[in-house]
Amino acid sequence: MSVQGPKKKSFDKHPLIAAVGSPEDARSSVWRVWVWKDDVYFGVEGSLSAFKVSLHQSGLWRAAFVRSLADGADRAALKWKRPQPNQSGLIHAVVVAVSPIRPAKPFKPRSVPDQRVHWIAPAAPGSLVALVVIIANPGLDPDPNTFGAGVIGRLKKANGETVWFVRQDHPLTSEIADKIKDSMPKLTVHVSKEAIEQESVQHVRGMLLNNADVIGPNNPPTFFDIEFGWENVSPNQA
Repeated sequence: MSVQGPKKKSFDKHPLIAAVGSPEDARSSVWRVWVWKDDVYFGVEGSLSAFKVSLHQSGLWRAAFVRSLADGADRAALKWKRPQPNQSGLIHAVVVAVSPIRPAKPFKPRSVPDQRVHWIAPAAPGSLVALVVIIANPGLDPDPNTFGAGVIGRLKKANGETVWFVRQDHPLTSEIADKIKDSMPKLTVHVSKEAIEQESVQHVRGMLLNNADVIGPNNPPTFFDIEFGWENVSPNQA
């Protein structure tokens, strides 16, 4: 008689990938969320080897550089403890707010031919698109209408929790608009003269972390995805 070991718990191995705009005119970074067993990861497609958000089942959540920028430096830009779920059994884990404010000297439209991308229409005037990662308790199967009309998809973790990737629209308040406008001139990308001549910098966008005073199940850390223009490009000195 053979003795079988414990059955391995399954989890969804495909990622959810989304961006604002269209394949011919991307208006945000391409954001990816995926699950590995009971951990959740989130970041910009193509930049995951440099920086990503890790939501570990241990309860230690962090947004960190993959490699240290200096010897002995802490790679984490932000660390926080997993909040308890709200009364609905949900944790709003992390948010990306896509800035609709255009730079003074925008790059030419950026094409993204990746067919896996779920394309989202830009926000209406006076609003911004938010991409939200939400974790639901095991066995909880929320009505997708709970999240409005913007469900991008969901993934199952090995422990039975589900990870929802959702589009929401929020008002572009004067406070948020002023924060973005104030940061835009301060964001600079240093590249070679060759990169500028080849216009390969057109894929670069800025990211600004707006950390809540008290992180909880309904007020997660927010990253602002900000469009760069030619005014943000500085050539490296030879």
